[in-house]
Amino acid sequence: MMRSLFFCPVVVLVMLSAHAATALEPLPTPRPLEPSNKKEIARFAPASDISGNGYFLYASPDGIAISPIRTFAPQIIPNTSGDAGSIDISDDGTWIVFSDRDEIYLIHPDGSGKTVVPAPADKPRKTVKAAGFYHHGPLGQEVVFLKDSRTVAAIAVDLSGLEPKFGDVRTLADMSGVEGSFAFAVNQEQRLTVASDRMVVGVAGHAGALHLAMITQPDNGRGPAT
Repeated sequence: MMRSLFFCPVVVLVMLSAHAATALEPLPTPRPLEPSNKKEIARFAPASDISGNGYFLYASPDGIAISPIRTFAPQIIPNTSGDAGSIDISDDGTWIVFSDRDEIYLIHPDGSGKTVVPAPADKPRKTVKAAGFYHHGPLGQEVVFLKDSRTVAAIAVDLSGLEPKFGDVRTLADMSGVEGSFAFAVNQEQRLTVASDRMVVGVAGHAGALHLAMITQPDNGRGPAT
């Protein structure tokens, strides 16, 4: 059975990555990161306490904004729009995944290499689609996404070459057998996050109340939670 822990909603404001230069002239060139320098959770601290010359991302009305951590100097990443949501950074910092009302995309921090992720889903969509990277996953690099209101899925992707190469799609969580009117859902305060064998995702319950659920996936992340 699916085991979920519900708790109060949280807001993820930005995502950080020790990847960019101190200035954004030009935008960051993709390059691998040391794992110890990867920043996935924003924290409040004096600039002098932040090591490295990283960047952070956030959604703006004009597209995805990128700025150095130490100095707030945002620029809009080319080939992104104001509909961008569910922004996430790959483990090595060289790729960004984001979604809009129609598709899921991969793109480099400098705006190059924009690629549609062939994630099967019900269309047309009425809201921004949830997506992200499967961080430290058991089966290698994957892009996770909300396939429909009761299914979270992942598609394998090889990011080692010049262009992404996509593989098989698998189910991570399936609520079709759960009694009641529960459904996976996201909004601006709640997003889809998957790491190791844990998933954090919004769940709409009775009377439309939106909760945040933590789901443990069987077999160390290999098997679907049902």
